[in-house]
Amino acid sequence: MEFLARIAQGPGMRIPDPIAIPQRQLSLGSWSLLVLLALIWGGSFTANHAALTQMPWPSVVAVRVTGAALVLWAYVALARLPVPATWRFA
Repeated sequence: MEFLARIAQGPGMRIPDPIAIPQRQLSLGSWSLLVLLALIWGGSFTANHAALTQMPWPSVVAVRVTGAALVLWAYVALARLPVPATWRFA
């Protein structure tokens, strides 16, 4: 911390005290979403390894992209989000 304090000596350059930074507790829902994200993210490596032993890589890519598109479109439909009429958002 002393090293950073020596670097930040210009006007307006101040290192905040770590104790002074307000800390927030994560709710149970936030922790649950974080654990779900970790499981999905970590599980994708295992799933890819298993899939690549059974199918050629272009098929694995096609299945992953199609699955992701279906999940995103389902989210858009359930959340009733507006779908743009053209491929540009202009």
